[in-house]
Amino acid sequence: MRAASIERIFPPGLPLFNSAQTKKIYRPVLYRLDLMPSDIQGFKLIFIEIPNEEDPRPVGALGTISKLLTMARKFHWGIIEKYRSQLQGLVDKKESEEKINECLEAVDSALAKIESESVNLGFFNPECITPAFSGQGDKEKIKEIAEIWPDLRKALSDKNLENLINIMDKMRKMTKGFLIIASQNYHDLLKQMDD
Repeated sequence: MRAASIERIFPPGLPLFNSAQTKKIYRPVLYRLDLMPSDIQGFKLIFIEIPNEEDPRPVGALGTISKLLTMARKFHWGIIEKYRSQLQGLVDKKESEEKINECLEAVDSALAKIESESVNLGFFNPECITPAFSGQGDKEKIKEIAEIWPDLRKALSDKNLENLINIMDKMRKMTKGFLIIASQNYHDLLKQMDD
């Protein structure tokens, strides 16, 4: 909202909204922004329905894993790969606090989108995810990612760049491992499908 209020370029996409009542998926779009001289007074969003044919989703474990692969891809390449090197560059160049804060705000915004979209998809905790995976080792790796997530959030809110970069390095390996596990499980489920 702040980016829109000062006419900065900002990513137009908000997280998708999955309605529990209608069982339909909507894309929220910023429709109106009411500004006061010093702050935002209010805003309005509209929700545009995404027709089913544009977003077909399998059901059961196959559906869960396909959604998780999308979320993991967004997290791995949209946050870890995108911002980890930027943060290290800011530290190495001893950039101003303003530039560092801009980057941290971008990371925070990207994380919030992924968290919101995950909740909209029904991924509230590891227990919502692990039943889709067959191996106990796979389930443990999912729990490890869930356990480190609060550390990522804390390092971000504390503006502790060194800690944030270290956590991102750990999560980079973890999400790569998760993508491999999820892909293997997805492959196995596809092979079990009826022809």
